Amino acid sequence: MFIFNHLISYLSIGLFTTIFSYIVMFLLIYLGFNPYVSNFIGYLLGLILTFVGNKNITFKNKSNNKSQVIKFLISFFISYLTNYFFLYLFLNIMKYDVYLSQVFAGFFYVIIMFCLMRQYVFKNIS
Repeated sequence: MFIFNHLISYLSIGLFTTIFSYIVMFLLIYLGFNPYVSNFIGYLLGLILTFVGNKNITFKNKSNNKSQVIKFLISFFISYLTNYFFLYLFLNIMKYDVYLSQVFAGFFYVIIMFCLMRQYVFKNIS
């Protein structure tokens, strides 16, 4: 039951930060910012919000260990590379639809990132 509660919290924070990131991106584009700059700022703020939200809400981790930020970024890159690998596999090898491929690849990102955050970034859960 404990892992289920973490997963639900993790998915809720992920949904919130995704919506937040898109609002930031679209607002910046509306205000005249370059789409690539808007994308970068939106994702960066979303990544920060994801770290803070999962640290404090999902895993209730009170540590001020600076290495958690590095571990989080490493976990993000591992998860993203996994996502990219599966996206390539679904699109180019299996010839799936582009939208379906994104959804399937995203599933692997979510699972890998959750596991890494739970077992590596915030390992000492209180």
